[in-house]
Amino acid sequence: MRQLFNTLFFLAIAQLCKAQITVTSSTFPVAGDTLRYAFDDRPALDVQSLFSPPGGNQNWDLSKLVARSVSLQVFGPASAGKNANSYPGAELVVADAIRETYYNLSNTRLENMGFAGVDPFGLSLNARFKLLPAYVERRSPMNFFDINVANSSVFQGFSLNELPDVVKKNLPTSATLIDSIRVRIAFTRSDVVDAYGTLKLPFAQYNVLRQKSTEYISTRLDVKTFLGWLDATDLIVNQNTAFAAVFGVDTLVSHHFYNNTTKEVIAQLNFNTAQNQILSVRFKAPPRATVPVREVQPPTAQLQVIPNPVDEEIQLSFVPLISGKLRIELHDALGRTLKTSQVEVAQQQKMRWQMPGHDLPNGRYTLVLSTADRLETVPLVVQH
Repeated sequence: MRQLFNTLFFLAIAQLCKAQITVTSSTFPVAGDTLRYAFDDRPALDVQSLFSPPGGNQNWDLSKLVARSVSLQVFGPASAGKNANSYPGAELVVADAIRETYYNLSNTRLENMGFAGVDPFGLSLNARFKLLPAYVERRSPMNFFDINVANSSVFQGFSLNELPDVVKKNLPTSATLIDSIRVRIAFTRSDVVDAYGTLKLPFAQYNVLRQKSTEYISTRLDVKTFLGWLDATDLIVNQNTAFAAVFGVDTLVSHHFYNNTTKEVIAQLNFNTAQNQILSVRFKAPPRATVPVREVQPPTAQLQVIPNPVDEEIQLSFVPLISGKLRIELHDALGRTLKTSQVEVAQQQKMRWQMPGHDLPNGRYTLVLSTADRLETVPLVVQH
């Protein structure tokens, strides 16, 4: 009887191991790779069934996702980047018209070393931001029950002359004594690989590991006076509550599903802080022949919101690549369409477009420009 029990026990263990996968560094991107991601900002998904407890042999049904847009993540050799010298040791770069992001790649980690270009916190500042230490984005091998923590920070200084007016006018009343400012961003993320099973997309299904991630991002602003560096974050937010959308602590909760043969993350579910709503989903894009989608292009150097942050009026300057009808939409942080407009444009003819902004609450927004086969997005911040 004992021998039978032992045999059944080891068979059960063998079956359990067979059902699981191990995600290795073979799924890390390398120079020359282009990863295609679809985005659904209005997912019709059942939160309860997807926010399942830890365990194995689970089934996650994401077959109702809609590829509302598709973006390309193109990895090139770091040496191809304009700011490569500022990121020694980097092996990869992902570049678009507003930012270059540099990565370190090894057999065990894919690490974000920093980014050069427009700041990600909506103040329209340009600099070479360095993540110290490099922020781990992927690990190998990845197995069921893995638990990891990643930490990093950014310390970036700016002279007073580099600051946009909306920041200058909200500095403490003793601004004449301020020499410069410093932005401090601290990142802390916990990753728990707590489940495995099968995930179904609209066009395919995959064996996956689920990683639950909780990330805390603290953004503070220091000012330099004759007394040295002083934390002015709370004072600035009290003077203008719009900055509450930029400074403070953000908590991001997401579920990432990884397959052992696919370089794209199969799906990333982004939850609200209460974890009772799925705000958006980024997922492996369907084959081009399966679903006709418009691919999101990075903002071109000729597409600008001036000024950004916006106060009374949104002013958009751009040069159309084709002639015809152009639809312009303004989305809030939850992806809801707040305003729409449609204009006729002529190829390579510079145009300006305006939309009232005085009636918009302070916060982060996205302008979406779309034609029959092209879609561009540009972020903006409203601060009154």
